[in-house]
Amino acid sequence: MKKSNGFITGTIAIFVLIFGLLTLTEPLQTTFKKQLEVAKLPSPELTLFMAQSTLIMTAVLTLAFLILWNKLSKVVANTLFY
Repeated sequence: MKKSNGFITGTIAIFVLIFGLLTLTEPLQTTFKKQLEVAKLPSPELTLFMAQSTLIMTAVLTLAFLILWNKLSKVVANTLFY
């Protein structure tokens, strides 16, 4: 992976992780709950939990792949990213 690609991927992953962690705080959590109420989804609490956990897990997995990039075999790396 080129250094520029790694830098951009890492930066985006960190921003997603920060936003995912911020959704656990009160102002953003209230905003998400209001949006889910307007959408009239059947289970707003479950939807909120899934949105928060998906943001955090995606960022953590992206950072893990970025850190372990050189240790992955070429077949696995090509399957994941191409």
